[in-house]
Amino acid sequence: MKADFVDVSDTQKTLTVEIPSDLVDAEIERIAKGYARQARLPGFRPGKAPASVIKQRFREQIHHDVMHGLVMKRVVPLHRRFDSTKPGSSPCVLAVGAPVPAVAAPQ
Repeated sequence: MKADFVDVSDTQKTLTVEIPSDLVDAEIERIAKGYARQARLPGFRPGKAPASVIKQRFREQIHHDVMHGLVMKRVVPLHRRFDSTKPGSSPCVLAVGAPVPAVAAPQ
């Protein structure tokens, strides 16, 4: 996993993290299995819907859960490694699946 820490100012830090796709895919599968156990979809017995249907039907929720889980598991510990201060707010995720373009910091 690749990580870059930039100290923008006393109050703003930027942590760029690249998470390997195999970790993301494994997390998607894990979350989708959890949804499959609980899902009640028309035409399928409870908990028996195919994974492809679950991933399609609950795509946004699965991606949200994956992002939240990976940020908490991977990014927060990296933040502690680079900077000993506590973050004043939750991490802001700018892009998923592609490198983050350079963005001007808000004033």
